[in-house]
Amino acid sequence: WYLGDGNAACTPHNPNRFTLSLGAEKSAAYLTAIERALRQALGVRPIVERHRTYLHLHFHPLTFKLLLKHLGLFGKRAHEKRIPDLLFNAQPHVQQALLRGLIQSDGYITVGRGQRPRVVVGYCTVSPRLTNGLVCLYRQLGCLPLIVKRRCRSHTSGGVAFVSRRDRYDVMISTKEQLLNMQAIWSTHKDAARLRAYLTHSPKRPGRPGKDLRWLSPDALMLKVTSVKPVRSRDRYVYDLVVPPHQTFVAGVPGFALHNTDGA
Repeated sequence: WYLGDGNAACTPHNPNRFTLSLGAEKSAAYLTAIERALRQALGVRPIVERHRTYLHLHFHPLTFKLLLKHLGLFGKRAHEKRIPDLLFNAQPHVQQALLRGLIQSDGYITVGRGQRPRVVVGYCTVSPRLTNGLVCLYRQLGCLPLIVKRRCRSHTSGGVAFVSRRDRYDVMISTKEQLLNMQAIWSTHKDAARLRAYLTHSPKRPGRPGKDLRWLSPDALMLKVTSVKPVRSRDRYVYDLVVPPHQTFVAGVPGFALHNTDGA
């Protein structure tokens, strides 16, 4: 939740204060569970500051500050956030718990209408590193998410102009098979009932099985390439980092075995 909707609100008088921001719908759905988690994990009683359309949840544990520093997350702004490295070696249920909190905070569920409705479980961020980490976690759990990059929209709110200078990244899963396999991360979302109803009652469409995946081993799979196009690059050189003796070449986010790999 802190990665999604949290920030450090430390001041000289409150050096260990952290804040979660929740809109009205989110607070109704998640506030009780978040308060319980803060009491159980950190032994603190959070302070709720209510506003007309949102609330701030403040908590002041030194333990949390030390934890963020240990994970390299203290003082990071929205575009600098990332998944801590230790999560890539955690048990699947721990990885799912992290994804569940992210989907609840800055994630969304979209269930469209029509003969071919757009059905998506997604997460939005302006951090490239957080995007890459999410993709890696999904792939470790056997899921291949879609990544959409676009420029954030500038807008005006309350007479104040907000000009965006950063790209927005949406990490989404949308095929029925993957949505069913990843129920552990979206089943507690406030809009989960709509998605659950769609998955229960949506008809099977012949010829649309989802992604054509072929597993090579528990750690590697094949995915059919549907198109290839050249791109312009300013990079003049390519550097290969290899591990002897097999010299397997891996590149991309978070890892594609390249054509000149020897197969070992």
